[in-house]
Amino acid sequence: MFSRPAVTKDAVRAIDAIFGALLDAGVPPSEVARVERLTSTAIIGFAMSEVNGRFAAARQPPSVRAEWASAGELPAHHRLRPHLDKKVDWDAEFEADLTDLAAMIESIAQRSVR
Repeated sequence: MFSRPAVTKDAVRAIDAIFGALLDAGVPPSEVARVERLTSTAIIGFAMSEVNGRFAAARQPPSVRAEWASAGELPAHHRLRPHLDKKVDWDAEFEADLTDLAAMIESIAQRSVR
C-alpha cells in the first residue's frame, strides 16, 4: 500500500468515488479535493501506525517513554500522565475517529448551506 504509486487507474477510480461521496454529502466543490486529502491522509496514517506497531499491546506506555524528561522538558506529558497510560480499545478509537471525520465533513457541508 505504501510503496505503490497513488496515481494508478485504480487509485484514481477510488479517489473519484470519494469525490462523489463528498459531493453527495454536500461538500462544496471547491473544498472536495482538500477534504479528500485530509480524510485519506488520516486513514493512511492510521494504517501506517498499525503496520509500524504503534497500536501493539506490547509497546511501552507513553509515561515510560517520557521518563527521561522532567516536567519542565515535557510539561504536557506530565500533565496528561494519568490519561496516557490507560488501556486503549483501538477498534473503538478508530470508530470514534471515523465519527469525528464524518462530523467534520458534515460541518464543511453545512458551511456551504449558510
